[in-house]
Amino acid sequence: MKNCPQCNSLNDDLSTVCSSCGSDLNDANVSNSGTSNQFEMDNGSSSGDQFGMGNSPSMRGVSAKTNGLAIASMVLGIVSVVLSCCCGIVAVICGVLGIIMGIIGRNKIKASGGLEKGNGMAMAGIILGAIGASISVVGLILIRSGVIDWDMLVEELMKQNQQNLDLQ
Repeated sequence: MKNCPQCNSLNDDLSTVCSSCGSDLNDANVSNSGTSNQFEMDNGSSSGDQFGMGNSPSMRGVSAKTNGLAIASMVLGIVSVVLSCCCGIVAVICGVLGIIMGIIGRNKIKASGGLEKGNGMAMAGIILGAIGASISVVGLILIRSGVIDWDMLVEELMKQNQQNLDLQ
């Protein structure tokens, strides 16, 4: 783990930018022996980025961006849970898409070297998508097997709605 020289937060070893404040982690990259980890590149410029992932001046001070797939995953997971009680197949589709996008988003965040954030949102999308899809699948099975009489349930709700309208 690397400590950020600006905010002292912990970052992954391969990160080039602090995930908290966006500062360059290679500016003060000194090993335990006291010698610098920087080396000369082929073009003669000094860089602490031994993997060629970008340590140009334009990268300095860049804040981590939130991964779009993580956001989409969380939104689809929430939609899946909300729709799981009334729109079974739509909730299942949203839940499965939320799970897939969350997994891909987490992998991209890990591979970004600190340039992307949103791991928690992706995880929330995976969990909520699984919950919404599971509730929907169980509900669809219960309705399809006849344990829940959907027609009677809708008729009862319509009667209650009509009684509420009559009272107004």
